[in-house]
Amino acid sequence: MSTLSRATLPELIGVAEQNSVRVRESFGQCTPAQLAWKSRPEEWSIGQCLEHLNLATKVYFPKIRAVNTGSYRTRPVERLPLL
Repeated sequence: MSTLSRATLPELIGVAEQNSVRVRESFGQCTPAQLAWKSRPEEWSIGQCLEHLNLATKVYFPKIRAVNTGSYRTRPVERLPLL
């Protein structure tokens, strides 16, 4: 999917919100030790995966919601060509 239309943004937001509920249902009862467990040192734990998703959501969701409402405006730095 190269371009998202406004019609699909509410659907994506809904899916992400449903995923939050599923994560709470699936992992909400885990102990800190269970969330931190790794099968191998080089792999991520459940807690690390959830932390990564949470940080990414905090960065991208405000922009997605702004695009959906029509209030998103690109900043000048976002219009610069990549090197």
